[in-house]
Amino acid sequence: MIKVSIVGSGGMGKTTLARAVYDSVKGKFQCSAFVPVGQNQDLKRVFMDVLNDLDKEKFDNIHSTKKDVRLLMKEVYDFLKNKRYIIVIDDIWKFDAWDMIAKVLGDSSCGSRVIITTRISEIAEEVGHVYEIKQLSDVDSRRLLHRRILSGEDQCPDDDYDLEEVCDEILRKCERVPLAIVTTSSLLESKPREDWSELYRSIALGAKDNRHVDNTMKILSLSFYHLPYHLRTCLLYLSAFPEDYLIGKQTLIWRWIGEGFVCKEEGRDLYEVGEGYFNELVKRRMIMPIEAENEDYILGCRVHDMVLGLTRSLSSSENFVTVLGIEQYNTSHQGYGRRIAILSSKNGLPPVVNLGTAHANGLSYIDVLPTPAKFEAVRVLALQNCESLQDLHGLEHIGSLLHLRYLALTYTPLSELPNGIAGRLRFLETLDLWGTGIEQVPSSVGKLTQLLCLQADIKTRFVKELGKVEDLRVLCTQFEGAPATDIIESLGSLRKIQKMHAFDRWAAVGQCVPWEQGFVTPQCLQFLCLRCLTFTSLPPWINPSLLPNLSNLSLSLQVLRQTDMEILGRLRMLRRLDLFAMGNAIIRIGIHDTLLFRKLRFCTMATTSIRFVPPPAAVTTPVSVMPCLELLHFSLDVHFFKDRKIAFDIGLEHLPSSLRTVKVFVLCHLAKEEDVKEAEAALLHSVSIHPSRPALQLERLAEDKMLPSHLKDDQ
Repeated sequence: MIKVSIVGSGGMGKTTLARAVYDSVKGKFQCSAFVPVGQNQDLKRVFMDVLNDLDKEKFDNIHSTKKDVRLLMKEVYDFLKNKRYIIVIDDIWKFDAWDMIAKVLGDSSCGSRVIITTRISEIAEEVGHVYEIKQLSDVDSRRLLHRRILSGEDQCPDDDYDLEEVCDEILRKCERVPLAIVTTSSLLESKPREDWSELYRSIALGAKDNRHVDNTMKILSLSFYHLPYHLRTCLLYLSAFPEDYLIGKQTLIWRWIGEGFVCKEEGRDLYEVGEGYFNELVKRRMIMPIEAENEDYILGCRVHDMVLGLTRSLSSSENFVTVLGIEQYNTSHQGYGRRIAILSSKNGLPPVVNLGTAHANGLSYIDVLPTPAKFEAVRVLALQNCESLQDLHGLEHIGSLLHLRYLALTYTPLSELPNGIAGRLRFLETLDLWGTGIEQVPSSVGKLTQLLCLQADIKTRFVKELGKVEDLRVLCTQFEGAPATDIIESLGSLRKIQKMHAFDRWAAVGQCVPWEQGFVTPQCLQFLCLRCLTFTSLPPWINPSLLPNLSNLSLSLQVLRQTDMEILGRLRMLRRLDLFAMGNAIIRIGIHDTLLFRKLRFCTMATTSIRFVPPPAAVTTPVSVMPCLELLHFSLDVHFFKDRKIAFDIGLEHLPSSLRTVKVFVLCHLAKEEDVKEAEAALLHSVSIHPSRPALQLERLAEDKMLPSHLKDDQ
């Protein structure tokens, strides 16, 4: 095992460097994890994040566990044993955090790699193999600035002396600090060029020993005050979240909407407008987007600790958010702001009932149980991981919060909803029950006519009354036990639905649903996951003319036909496709079919074989099918290929240069070992001659059912 530490002050690019290395090599390891720690370390969260990153399927619900830190450490240690892994631990501030993390890493002899980033030199030396990150060189600083403000160009035009002078001054004030350069360039992009000189003159330089940190903070402050007012409000709201916290994009936008920060715009719904705010903050480099691994969407964002420090300071001074539970931000318990965020119950906090305000607009809690009855004006109530919520104690009066727009009970042990939610909370827009023990929402949910988002998981059953909530945009729930006629009738009423994710923990393979013909799809549908249901064939309503906006599709079919792939390929906005088909099939795709899968980035057909068929030798036009493809996952049934005398030349080498990962399930059932090796060799060769040399992940299935080599073909 090799351990490497990256050390440097804030804003120097430690995390960016670690992430770049991690992304470039993680495909060469059996498992990988990239986990932030932060100044206010929560080691239980750290170890849960490590497990979730190492194996998202196995540890999907790890964040709802009641295991303590010691048990989680043992689980990490046991999982990593005899594996070759790469783990990045980002932003360590304390020796005791590293000591506990180091214990779970063991002493692997499998060629594992561990990278940590820190601002503390002594911690870096303790880890070993220290890389001290320096300020950028003059050349690299200039190149970074030019690429940001000159549409990707590396240098200013030769005859534009005024622009060159402005760039010189900006670089001098940014002192070759990457965060300062990126933030300043984003600020410049939002202003006319004639204002740039005045802008850089407004940056006052400091003269302290750590002046580049101080100057970076001044640049961040300047960037904040040049944001439009609505974006300033949305950015300040992020101070209510813990340091290095992965803030879910959808969660954040729905909370902005609940707080009333998102303004109506003609022709766009509130979520679209809020998403525009999120994207603008990303564009201005005020938040860091986090893309879901092998998914076509932004999972959420993190806030650089220097930006978070700025927002916490401004929020406190403006009474915008009061943060409790973090030592350096705790204040005297008087004069609380309009929003209260309690991030931990470990620091001896006072009872919420004594916080002294009935006018708080928002309450956020992590690990601590509130008593919200005193907060009549609250619009957003977010509870997370409140383990003491075994019953409804403390939430009896939740129905009296008549102004409530957003209610989240995520990862709480509640088994039922408090009385009065559906009956009295007529303005409720978001109800998040993810990770709870609630098995069914009450039938009175049909009274929540303003509800836009209902987020639940596999435990929470569908009720037909949801069809009365006609403005619903997001529906995640379980279909198990619900009559098909109720499902069809209810879903048919949701004409504005954009995301539909159905779970079914009891769906048997081969159990088909009878509503292929009856479901009417809303044209605004963007995300559809019905993998829990098995359709006899591709439903007729999966149609390019009926689903013009569909970007993410997950289905299970009894039979996948060649014509089905042609229909799916014409879904013009489709970026992710997950198909699970029963029975053996080989789908052939002509690599020069210009109509198919124009925007597809991630394709998973884990139970289906696929071949990419080249054109006749006389055709020399470039590859045009799946031009954006990045990840391809399929199966190869060795016996099926051999039995039908089909060659193992899948044609991966013909796919576009964007391809970076290929994952293949090699089905060994009834196949000879030499045939399996022949198939694997063909796949390796196909990848080796691909222009981009994508990572190839081979996994044998049913290897114990492989036939001995000495058997003849007719035996």
